[in-house]
Amino acid sequence: MDHDHDSMGGSCTMNMLWNWQTIDACFVSAQWHVRSKVGFAFSVIGVFLIVLGIEAFRRSARDYDRWVTTQKKIRLNNNSSLTHWDLRPTWNEQVVRGLFYGVQFSAAYILMLIAMSYNGFVLFAIFLWS
Repeated sequence: MDHDHDSMGGSCTMNMLWNWQTIDACFVSAQWHVRSKVGFAFSVIGVFLIVLGIEAFRRSARDYDRWVTTQKKIRLNNNSSLTHWDLRPTWNEQVVRGLFYGVQFSAAYILMLIAMSYNGFVLFAIFLWS
């Protein structure tokens, strides 16, 4: 029985051990099948963009929280009858904060799934860019 892998024509491999595979690597699912070095380069760039997006959302969430806090402090200084309970975020502000968190968590989860490919190039890209 011949077990020649060349006859299968570019099978998708997902390793559970550290590897440096660039061609025929799969990330997350079989639809993300890297068939060339250029495709692998685009995959690493895509990972970079995911990391960049996570960091941008994290920064935007912090900026939004600071803005909400500043607005509450301005209102407290302008109205002496307000108590510290009136400084709690409103329902709409909590929804926006929840959306920031949801997008950030989802992207980080996808990044974790990509990292579980244990591809050295991709892992170094994640570690260096985050």
